[in-house]
Order: sequence, then structure tokens, then C-alpha cells
Amino acid sequence: MLTNSNKEKLIAGAQKLVEKGQFDKAIREYLKVVAEDENDVRVWIRIGDLYVKLGQKSEAVENYKKVAQLYTQQGEPEKAVAVFKQILQIEPQTLETYMLLAALYRDMGRLQHASQQYELAAQLYTRAGRLREALAAEQALVDMVPDNIARRIKLAELYSRENLYPDAARKFSAAAAGLRST
Repeated sequence: MLTNSNKEKLIAGAQKLVEKGQFDKAIREYLKVVAEDENDVRVWIRIGDLYVKLGQKSEAVENYKKVAQLYTQQGEPEKAVAVFKQILQIEPQTLETYMLLAALYRDMGRLQHASQQYELAAQLYTRAGRLREALAAEQALVDMVPDNIARRIKLAELYSRENLYPDAARKFSAAAAGLRST
């Protein structure tokens, strides 16, 4: 177990390694800190920043996802949003980040932003040939705005393209029922 003074010594030592440009060694020191205190957001951020400097994008993204998760758990969703945006700047092809960001916006009540992210995720998943994930994004949109008939039809069409005919039939029926009620 790290005492506070030992933790600060490790952090100070890691910072000296950063100043010397020894980023990989600094990461190892910071990892010792988070091994004992996994909720230290500032250290996770420093680790992510160092991975970026080393050009190790996937490691940076994983660290930043941890930071966003911690911010969300700590009740700081705006900071989590900023971290997700940072992830997308580093690696725009991390498609699941769009879904995580959309869900966070939805939970914050920012439905327009959530819709934009879900739509973007659906488009990117479709382009990547990952139709199951595109279905999840489209379903999230329908769940958020159930009275959007065009969105329901698009979802039904996606189910049909995936040969999920019973699901497609249910979605088309729901869209037809919505049309009849208008």
C-alpha cells in the first residue's frame, strides 16, 4: 500500500523522467501509482498524455477511456465529454467512442448532441460493414425519439438487410402503427 508521501515521491520521480524525455520510464512510475490508487484521474491523464507523445495511440485511447469512466463515476460528465472528444481527435476511428459519447449526452439530457453522435456512429459502422453495431446505434436513436417514423423505417430496413426478418417485421409494423395514429 502506497502512503501519501510515497505516492508523491513516485509522481515527482515520474515528472523528472518526463523532463528528461524518458516517457516510457515515466509511464512505468505512474503505473505504480495507479496500481495502488486506480481512481487518481490526474495520473491516468498524465499516462495518456505520455502515450500520445510516444505515438502509442491505442494505449492513449485506453487510458483516456479510463479517465472518462472515472469522471462519469465521479459525477463530472462534462469532463468526461471533453475526454471523449480528445479520444476522437487522437483516433477518430474508435467507433465505440461515438456510442459512449452519445450515451453520455443522452444521460445528460442533451438529446440533440446524443442524436448527432448516434447518427454518426450508425453511418460509420455502416461504412465499415459492421451492421450489427449500426443497428445498435439506430435502435438507440429510435429509443430516444420513438415517434420518428422515418427513423423506425430505417431501422427496419437495416434489420431486413441483416436477414433479421422477424425484427424487421416488428419494426415495420411499429412504423405503420405510428403512421396510422398520425
